[in-house]
Amino acid sequence: MLRDKKNQRVPQKTLSSNEDRSTEKLQMPTISSRIKDPVKFRNISLTAHVLITLVEVSNVHGELGGEVRRAKLSAQRYLEKMLHTVRESKDPYEIAIVSYSLTLVNSVDGEAAFNALDSKMRETAGLCYWSREPVPPPLIRIENNRPHLMPRLPHRYDASNVETTAYALLTHVKRQAVIQREIVHWLNGQRTTDHGWASTQDTIVALQALMEYAVQSRVRDVMDVTVTVEVSSIPGYSRQIQIDENNYSDLQIIEIPRAYGTVVVKAQGSGIALVQLSVHYNVDWKHLITQPPLPAFDLDVRASYSGRNNSHITIKSCQSWTRQSESRTSGMAVLEVSLPTGYIIEQHELHGYVKSRHVRNLREARFREGQIVFYFEHLDISPICITFTVQRWYPVANMTRYLPVKVYDYYAPERYNETMLDMYNLFVMNICQVCGSYQCPYCPVFSSAPILCSSIFLLILLLWTL
Repeated sequence: MLRDKKNQRVPQKTLSSNEDRSTEKLQMPTISSRIKDPVKFRNISLTAHVLITLVEVSNVHGELGGEVRRAKLSAQRYLEKMLHTVRESKDPYEIAIVSYSLTLVNSVDGEAAFNALDSKMRETAGLCYWSREPVPPPLIRIENNRPHLMPRLPHRYDASNVETTAYALLTHVKRQAVIQREIVHWLNGQRTTDHGWASTQDTIVALQALMEYAVQSRVRDVMDVTVTVEVSSIPGYSRQIQIDENNYSDLQIIEIPRAYGTVVVKAQGSGIALVQLSVHYNVDWKHLITQPPLPAFDLDVRASYSGRNNSHITIKSCQSWTRQSESRTSGMAVLEVSLPTGYIIEQHELHGYVKSRHVRNLREARFREGQIVFYFEHLDISPICITFTVQRWYPVANMTRYLPVKVYDYYAPERYNETMLDMYNLFVMNICQVCGSYQCPYCPVFSSAPILCSSIFLLILLLWTL
């Protein structure tokens, strides 16, 4: 990746200048609560982040190079001094990132930090990971003497666990430690989507750790795996995927037409391959929604209707952060509101709504197909309400009665609240009630009048000719 060296000088100089000379720690404005360390608010993990960044840009020269080297040394000394405090923290995130940063700079205390990191390692089902509390292994149900892997449900600290374990894997790879494969398998088992983990921050670190492991282990040199997929719902259905050195980085997808029953996956060969099953389905009852591991948000959504045949819907959603024992505010919060089919809102209206600053902490709003997404800087205990109106652009009937609405922490998606918006007024409408006369010529309410007029005209014409 090419970087503009002229622009590169600005952030380096900013990082090296925002430093407390008395404590040698970095002083920065309020940013992500994940980076701003909760250990007595001493910014230990933030300093570790900056040290890792300065290591990546060490190839600068001149006056700026001297400032970078001095800032690196100051950050290293501060982390070494705070190592005893990090050891006592209940959250292994701090010791994981501190151990990795001290390993990068070949600190004399790197070995002590690594030993402290390993002392906080957890094990389950032969896999190794780091977390605030034990994470249960994947649920396996035995049916007809065959193991069935069940869906993975969200846990209390998913995003933090993945990021912490990823930093631990980076440290183990850098130090060429014995335990690596067990960490890799646990990380891959924590994926929540087909393209990553819980959020962006943990996904970036996890991908970096897995790439470092792949390069060092040279597992790609012996890659030759054949994966066979069979589906019980389709007799005789069988698909094969070949993975070798020519396509090991390509995503290969198999779509299963009738998605029910069991999926049997067989693999043979050498190397490491990841097989993931992604299932999408809708639920129409609130009790079927997957509940969050911890209640963190309060969400209240209401809809009102106006216009001819409910052509306009005004939705009001009020949300707040309720987990005050964890922090006074959430991180960046996201509100996803599903829309009934055929209803839209112009993007420029959402831009104007955000720019008006009528809604506290609202920073962005985007219209996607069938959904509106609102981004808040953070939510607190005081409810923040948004109100918007959508209009019917396309006549659609026989719609579902319930639409999902979800609010969650962007950097910790396991902190969420999801509910159902009851759209009963639309649910009971048929197509003749939705569309206009020119769109539905065969509806009785519209087609009867023209037929009557034609009959009278024909009768008059016949009488006139007679």
